[in-house]
Amino acid sequence: MKSIPSRLLRDSCLLKTEVSRDEWGKPVFEEVRLENVCIQAGISGEESNLSEGNVPFGVLYFDAEKSRPVGVDFVPLKQVVTFGGESFRVLSRERFCCGGRLHHMKVRLGRK
Repeated sequence: MKSIPSRLLRDSCLLKTEVSRDEWGKPVFEEVRLENVCIQAGISGEESNLSEGNVPFGVLYFDAEKSRPVGVDFVPLKQVVTFGGESFRVLSRERFCCGGRLHHMKVRLGRK
């Protein structure tokens, strides 16, 4: 299976991963810039049993071959994606494989 076409991987964003908590209990984040991803913000319409703040709002596609940096993984409820001046919490991650190798990941995003 071929990778996602480059013309669809035109977005970039900031991925912040919670690595610890400070002395006041606020999360401390590590940041990495994602390049060559596809973000479709504003997608919703799915039923959700999560709290109102976690209603799905978008989808991020990360291609195993073309997206950067290589080796990124997504951890639901522990990461925040900033795109277009807005922040979204990572709600879920699906891995799609072909021939035993990762092809791409589909990441559901919700309002932070």
